[in-house]
Amino acid sequence: MTNLNIYQKLHTIQSKLNHLTKMELNKFQHYKYVSEYQILTILKPLLEEQKLTLTFSDEITPTKYDENSVSYDDENLTNLYFKKEDKE
Repeated sequence: MTNLNIYQKLHTIQSKLNHLTKMELNKFQHYKYVSEYQILTILKPLLEEQKLTLTFSDEITPTKYDENSVSYDDENLTNLYFKKEDKE
């Protein structure tokens, strides 16, 4: 195998992930989904082929940018989730 950069390796993996099937059922909202177990079972060998690894973190990070936020430190964390006028 030639030396691929990270983007080429990820592209190779993505091109092999076309066989994911939604097999789990959410009984409350009535939709099918692919479980984490299913994804990891398929993904781990593909990562191994490319000599890549997957890491997880339990750190809570904001998922939406809020223009009113001052910073990401603990003191201003509430600014990430509430607009300025909501806090007053």
